[in-house]
Amino acid sequence: MSLTGATRHTPPETAANGALTLRGDGLDLVFRQAVDGDVRRWPGRAREVAARQLELWKLGGLVDDARLVVSELISNAVCHGHGDTVTLRLTYRSGGVRLDVETGAAGDQPRVWGPGNLPSPVEDDENGRGLLLVQAFADDWDISEDGSRVWCTLTAAATPAAEPECEAAG
Repeated sequence: MSLTGATRHTPPETAANGALTLRGDGLDLVFRQAVDGDVRRWPGRAREVAARQLELWKLGGLVDDARLVVSELISNAVCHGHGDTVTLRLTYRSGGVRLDVETGAAGDQPRVWGPGNLPSPVEDDENGRGLLLVQAFADDWDISEDGSRVWCTLTAAATPAAEPECEAAG
């Protein structure tokens, strides 16, 4: 709300787009709170960008897992990160992708969670399952010591070789 009581409206087509930078081996999507506004829209935009890029890399089999993992990592960065910037970095790896999510600043406390130490939410907890999902879907993952970056890798399952066709003996 502004001081006059009027609500500022950001058109949906420009809300939370993030700045997209292409690299030789991938892309970076950077959200800045001052520019991209409503942080609740960032996970959806990040899912959309990740899915499109994986399709372009012919890694469509990873799209569903990547959407889930990206959503969790961007949401965690928004809720628990420091600074006003969140970056999603997708890097192509042979048969897969590495996802990095980084906040604009390191936290003032060392990391709490990591691959060897995950939360144990109880049935009624509304939060605390995101990193459990990341661990379940990612091939590998970790959190930087200062808690400012989380990365994971997703690898496409190897396609079994087609069985050779046999001709009938005649």
